Amino acid sequence: MIILRDKISKKTGVIVSGPDQPRFAHFESSKRTSVYDLYTRHAEVARDIHQDALRRFTGNNTLTVDLVRESPIIPENLQGTINNLQQYDVVSVSSGVEIGAILQSSGLSNEQTVRAYQQAFAERDMPVFVEAAGNEGTSRRTGIPRVSDFARNSLVVGEANMGGGRPYVEEHSSRINPTLTADSPFNRNERYQYFNVAPSLTGHEDLIRDWVIDKEIDRAFEQFKQSDQGRGLSDRALSDAYYDISRAKRTELQETEAGRARVNEEVRGYMARPETLHAQIMEGFRRTQTIDANGYTTGIDGTSFSAPEQAGYISGALYEQTQREAQNRPILTKDEITTLAKMATMDTTSREGQAEPMSSYNNRAGEMFVAGGGHGVFRPDIFRKLLDEAYKRIETNPNIDRNSVTATMSGRLAENQRGSETIALRTDLPPGQNMVIDRTRVDIAYSVNGTVPNGIVLTVPGQDAHGLSIQNASGSGTHMVSWARQEERFGEIQRPGESWDLRLINGRDSVVESASVTLYGYNQGGLMDQMMQYHRQLAAQMTPTPAASPETAPAQPPDSKPAAAPGVR
Repeated sequence: MIILRDKISKKTGVIVSGPDQPRFAHFESSKRTSVYDLYTRHAEVARDIHQDALRRFTGNNTLTVDLVRESPIIPENLQGTINNLQQYDVVSVSSGVEIGAILQSSGLSNEQTVRAYQQAFAERDMPVFVEAAGNEGTSRRTGIPRVSDFARNSLVVGEANMGGGRPYVEEHSSRINPTLTADSPFNRNERYQYFNVAPSLTGHEDLIRDWVIDKEIDRAFEQFKQSDQGRGLSDRALSDAYYDISRAKRTELQETEAGRARVNEEVRGYMARPETLHAQIMEGFRRTQTIDANGYTTGIDGTSFSAPEQAGYISGALYEQTQREAQNRPILTKDEITTLAKMATMDTTSREGQAEPMSSYNNRAGEMFVAGGGHGVFRPDIFRKLLDEAYKRIETNPNIDRNSVTATMSGRLAENQRGSETIALRTDLPPGQNMVIDRTRVDIAYSVNGTVPNGIVLTVPGQDAHGLSIQNASGSGTHMVSWARQEERFGEIQRPGESWDLRLINGRDSVVESASVTLYGYNQGGLMDQMMQYHRQLAAQMTPTPAASPETAPAQPPDSKPAAAPGVR
C-alpha cells in the first residue's frame, strides 16, 4: 500500500499534501549465504550511517531512516519492491550483485526487470536513488548493473578518503563508473557496532554445516601444504590441489554415512553450546581487525558505507525543503538537489596505493571527470554553500526558469541494421530550446547471433569519439537490451537538431531494433545553468590545502586516516 505523505513532485517542485513528512530508507537484502553473515550487521550499520548524516546535516535528532530488507537489484517481488521504493523520498542501497545471479539472468540481467524500472522511473514519482558503486576487489570489473542507471536524479557513490590534506579514491572502488565519490565515517575513526558477537543460531543449521565442511577442507589443505608432496609447489599446482582436496572432502562429508554423521554431531554441539561457535568466529575476525567486546569497530572499508552517508546529506536537503515550504519560502526539487550534489565536489586523480594518477577528461563545459572518481569527491560544506546560493536566487527572482527538461535522441534504422554500422541520432528539442545537460543514458535493443557487444562508441560533433561500457540484459530467444549511464556531458549545451553518431563495439553479429539517447537537464539560462557557472567561479576562488604528493598521501594506515580538509573542485 502506498502511504500518502508530503512529497516534492519531480515535475513541478510543488509539495503534494499528505499526513507525513518525507520518508527515508536504506534498502538491503537480508539473504544470508554463509555463517559469517550471522555475525555482521552490515545493513543496520549502513542504515545508521544514513540516519546519522541526516541528523547531523539538519540538527534534528528525531529524524529516522527505515531499514527495508529488500534488494532492488535482484528483487524477489519486482512490483512489490517498486511500490515500496515509491513510498520514500530518498533511499540508499548497498546490495551487491552475485555472479550467479548474472549467469542465471535474474534481476537486472533480465529484460523484464530492466523494462519495469525504466517505466517506473519515467512515469512515477520515485525516490532519489543513492547507490553504492560496489567494490571491484580482485575482479577488475568496470561495470555493474544498477537500478540507479534508470533514474534521472540518482547518485552512484564510490569511496574516497583524505591523506596529507588531499583527497584520493579508495583502490577497491576506483574502476566502476561512479557519479561521485564520498567519505565514510569509518575513515574518520567513528565507531559502529558492525559485529553481532552472539547471534541466535536457531534455524541456521545449514549455514553451520557448510562452515564445518569448509573448515575441514581448509584443515586438510593446510596439512597437504606442509607435507612432502605439497612443499615447493607453484601457485597453479596448489590451486589444482585445493580443488581436488575440496571435491574429495565434500564427497566424504556429504555423501558418506560416516561423514554426514560426523558433521551433524559437530553441528548439534554448536547448537547446544552456541558460545563455542561465537568464540571461534569472532577470534577469526579479531585476527585482522580491532573489535571491542560488544562488536564495535572502526576498521571497515567500502562503498556500502560511503553511499549511505551521501544519502544522508541528500535526505537532509529534502527535509530542509519541507521546512522552507512550511514558511512559504520557495523550495528546490529533487532534480535540482542531486544536480547541486554533483557540483559540490573537488577533483582528484589520486588512487590509493598507486603512483600513476587516474585518467581524467575535460568536457566542452570545462567540467573535469575522472575515470574512477566521476564528478569528484563530495564536500558537505560546498553543498551547503550551493544550497544557500540557490535559495537566494529563487527568492530574489521567483520567475527564474526552473524546468527540468528530458529530451530524446533517436534515428531511422536501416533494414537489418548491424550494430557495427553507425547510427545517427537526432535530438527532439523544439526550435529555440537549448538545454544544459545533467546526465545521459543510452538504450539499445537488438538481436544477436554470435558475439555479444560489450560497449558503444558515441561521437558528438566537435569532439573525439567516446567509448562507453554497456550493461546487457537478456530477453526471449536471441533478444537483448543494453544500456549505459553517462555523466561526462554535465554542463554541456545541447541544441535543437544536433545529432550524435552511435555504434556498438563487437556489434557485427547484432541486428539493432531500436537505439536512443535520453538527455536529462534544464533550459539554458535557467537556475541550474546559472548554478553550474557559479560553482565554477567558486572553484576558482578556493584552493585546496597544500598536500603531500599523490605517491605518499594515501599510504597512511586505515586507523590513522584524518578527516576531510578544505578544498574544492
